[in-house]
Amino acid sequence: MDESADSTIALAKLLHDEVHQELISISSSVDAILNSAGLSINARDFFRKFRLEISDLTVRVRDDIYDLNDSDPLIAPLETLAPICAQTSHSATGQNIRNSSIRKLTKAEMEILQLISTGATTAEIARSRHNSEATIKTQLTSIYRKLGVRNRVAAITFLKNQ
Repeated sequence: MDESADSTIALAKLLHDEVHQELISISSSVDAILNSAGLSINARDFFRKFRLEISDLTVRVRDDIYDLNDSDPLIAPLETLAPICAQTSHSATGQNIRNSSIRKLTKAEMEILQLISTGATTAEIARSRHNSEATIKTQLTSIYRKLGVRNRVAAITFLKNQ
């Protein structure tokens, strides 16, 4: 890897850490506001009510802002994706595939959705399926459209809520 790529990765990791700390700070601020209003819930409960977790928000920032190179997980390290993946790994099989949006997916799209729920990158999916990255990106776009979502995190969240 060249020096430019190393600096980009270092910058991306630094930005991720700063964003994660900012989200934790926001969580603390929400706690203070809720407490001052006499509410007995905390920020994590508040975020859960809206199906948001700090890790989800961090990954959303990665997907929406810092998607520098889809073949490298520059921003969202495995420890950030792990809680989401652990909760969703069982959701893509069995009786949970009753939702009409999920049923619209082709077999290949369903396999790709299962792979992204494990945290696999586009490059990893392409290698495992013997496709080009462009083909996988096209299939991801189709998956997002069929599910009515904009990115991987939303697709994983959709899958988790089935």
